[in-house]
Amino acid sequence: MDTASGDAMTTIAWDGDIIAADSQMSHGCYRCPGETEKVKCVNGWVYAITGYSAWFDAWISWHQGGCDPHTPPPCGLPSDSTGSFIASRNGECWSCTRELPYMQKVFAPDAWGSGYQYAIGAMLAGANAASAVEIAIKADVDSGGQVHVFANICVAPSCDEDR
Repeated sequence: MDTASGDAMTTIAWDGDIIAADSQMSHGCYRCPGETEKVKCVNGWVYAITGYSAWFDAWISWHQGGCDPHTPPPCGLPSDSTGSFIASRNGECWSCTRELPYMQKVFAPDAWGSGYQYAIGAMLAGANAASAVEIAIKADVDSGGQVHVFANICVAPSCDEDR
């Protein structure tokens, strides 16, 4: 789980079947117009990111290239910036952070970002991940916009998650 902070202004939830994310763009304390993509499907993997979405494609390339924890994507962000990178397929999910670039297996239900506590509570009460993000948006000022949802897709793994 990601701790609530100014850099992780989002809610991403995983219920074992789907990953859902809000789409609000923020910059510091400013809520930007428009939406951002915090969940994507690439080569059969469903990826999600909290924190600065500008490094999303770099993290996806890192994962697709073998997830070497010694060569995480370079980042010019302040050292106190937070964020999580999530990869899912076949009903399983892994997560890592910039500070700890080792893919760790997580178990459903789980959630990340500033609204994670609301989303986990909603899923424990029976909501699916999409509904949990909708609930978190109502409770968390740092989450908003449309909810984007992806289901797990079955493909062979492209890296060794047990590193």
